[in-house]
Amino acid sequence: MKKLLILGASLLLLAACGNGDRSVTKIDHIHDLEFYDDALFIGTHYGLAEVNFQDHEWSWKGNEAQRHDFMGFGIRETGEFLGSGHPSDESDLSDPLGAMLSDDQGETWEVEVLYEEVDFHKIDVNEHDDKIVYGFDSISGAIFRSDNGGESFQQQGDETFNPSEFLDLISNKDDPDQLMLSDQRGVFKSEDAGETWELLSEEPQVFLASTYTNDELLVYSVGQQEMWRTTSDFGQTWENVELPKPSENEPIMALASNEGMLAAGTFDNDLYISNDDGASWELIVEKGEPIE
Repeated sequence: MKKLLILGASLLLLAACGNGDRSVTKIDHIHDLEFYDDALFIGTHYGLAEVNFQDHEWSWKGNEAQRHDFMGFGIRETGEFLGSGHPSDESDLSDPLGAMLSDDQGETWEVEVLYEEVDFHKIDVNEHDDKIVYGFDSISGAIFRSDNGGESFQQQGDETFNPSEFLDLISNKDDPDQLMLSDQRGVFKSEDAGETWELLSEEPQVFLASTYTNDELLVYSVGQQEMWRTTSDFGQTWENVELPKPSENEPIMALASNEGMLAAGTFDNDLYISNDDGASWELIVEKGEPIE
């Protein structure tokens, strides 16, 4: 399983929810995308949705009380899910939810870590060591780190970032203490697990970064231009990549990758899948409606 890095954009997912119905009928906005096994999981404003590629079925995870507003979402290699955000309208939990854990693929969530303290708008599970998890807190603007798979977190350093300008956060699979963070000013890098930061580049402004392909990091970036780039040295140098955009008219708002497979959600609620590292794309959700 490879993780997704995505950037915080408000998403809504609407579905037929009455009387325990788990069928997903419309996607309005996507917070997060993550591959796991033969499925793609979608963190949304109204819960966690799953599309199973074997049977091509869409479904909600959990009952209505468990369908929270997932602002941040990640999956460990062990299959444990991590989430953060705001409680469902059907839940009696307080806001924010802190760092949640699920050991049944999102059916139920354990809420006690940093409960009512943090709202992670980005959760990064390190690809090489999935016990190391980073979170960006939209309340304080601080970076948090866990060394035990999300069972506890500690704030890293005193530097904070403006939540309204924050775009993405990723850790280096070869050195989990190395981080890249992007906001509207450019790309920042930390060599000490987020204790200190330096401005790496004002261009590109990385909007979304996927996981590694052939030991490279594939990046969808915005700045003076909208383009695909790769970096093999974790942001020191960049190369442009000639890959088609899923949509020529709408920017990508969420991105995930898994062993040659990519998923990209756009601003106008389209969802695309690529099975060849982005060389071609298939539309599976059009204007928010799953394609049968």
